[in-house]
Amino acid sequence: MTLAAEYDEIREEAVRLAGGPGDMPQRVALLHSIFVDSGGNHAFPEVALHGALWAYGFYERRGAVSRMISYRYFYDREERARRAYMLFEFSNGFKQANRSVFVDSYTNYFFTKRFGEQEGADEVLRSCSRR
Repeated sequence: MTLAAEYDEIREEAVRLAGGPGDMPQRVALLHSIFVDSGGNHAFPEVALHGALWAYGFYERRGAVSRMISYRYFYDREERARRAYMLFEFSNGFKQANRSVFVDSYTNYFFTKRFGEQEGADEVLRSCSRR
């Protein structure tokens, strides 16, 4: 199997493990496992999971921003609905971005761990991670 095929196989696994946009808790657990697996040397997953957990509660339907919208626009149902929808759209975009970060982090970490010393691995990372 070529290195590019190996990369694609690991990426497929990452996509499966990432779940849907709202499956943030499982991605958080897997990101932490990358940090642990690296012996604490690869700290980016900890940064990513910290941001994900913070935003998960902050932007959700019953999160702080949602409550602020409800209080601020209590007497204006249309504006409250409009703002709640804006928050919903933003939250979905954030979840999609978190999912993409997970897929890239997982794929690149495990590809590098398994094949990083092989000739041509750097080129596969450069070319495949741009897709």
